[in-house]
Amino acid sequence: MDKDSYIKGFRLTFENAQRLFNASITLEEKNELAIANSLLVLCAEEGMKAYTIITQHFYPEKILEDFDKSFEDHKHKLEAIRSITGISQMFKKFGELYYYPIIENIIESKENAKKLKDKSFQNLLGWLKNEVKSNDTELAKQNIWWKHAKTMKENGFYVGYNKGHWTNPSSIKKENYLKTKKYVSEFLSQIEVLYNLDYNDKSVLDLIAEMKDKIKDA
Repeated sequence: MDKDSYIKGFRLTFENAQRLFNASITLEEKNELAIANSLLVLCAEEGMKAYTIITQHFYPEKILEDFDKSFEDHKHKLEAIRSITGISQMFKKFGELYYYPIIENIIESKENAKKLKDKSFQNLLGWLKNEVKSNDTELAKQNIWWKHAKTMKENGFYVGYNKGHWTNPSSIKKENYLKTKKYVSEFLSQIEVLYNLDYNDKSVLDLIAEMKDKIKDA
């Protein structure tokens, strides 16, 4: 598969994730919170698939083990989201702390531009190290939530029976649904940063190549 095909697949998959998200909002308006909650989890899985596809685009020299699993294994996708939440958030911060400051100062001299790139990357790396080190950040709390997302999805779709008790999908609390909506929305917004990049723009391609080299050496 050529690189352009990965970009096409990434865009189609992310757009489908957006459709699932919009469908969940329609169900929310009808107060069908259990099914809406489960659709949000499916939406996140589709977002994870999109992330895997664009990652394969970034690393064409490798055959990613996760690529085929992202089309087949729901559990794997949720585990992958949990394991790469920090990296996904990093792409958002990549825009805020690295890409946009450089673009805004594109007319700087080569010497100043290099200093700005180095400073921007250090800011980005400092943020990431703090998130990884702490157990009390919002990122850490999200990580715990993703661990239970598969069960929440199943509970929203099906009537269950456990230890003599029936569980009803319609019994989900509004606060739980809103937490799901918040986390999934944030996850999608991180992938959207990649969706909005112009992959025909040489400056974007150069920055991505630079980031790959810096991450490899960090």
